[in-house]
Amino acid sequence: MLQKQEFDKINIADKFQIMEDLWQNLSQNAHDNGFSPQWHIDVLEQRERGIKTGDYKFSPLSDAKIRLKDI
Repeated sequence: MLQKQEFDKINIADKFQIMEDLWQNLSQNAHDNGFSPQWHIDVLEQRERGIKTGDYKFSPLSDAKIRLKDI
């Protein structure tokens, strides 16, 4: 295991890749290890179905930013 002072020896691109790999591993195992509540999985599945059926509409980020500023 790396010691905190060894992190400075790793370049930034490699640090991000390590974080990405770690996050992918954690997210794959989260539900099986009890870290993802079932309601969260249910919401994600519902949203995924909505995307596939076209029930959810998307807009450009620039439009979303404008709408958020008006709230």
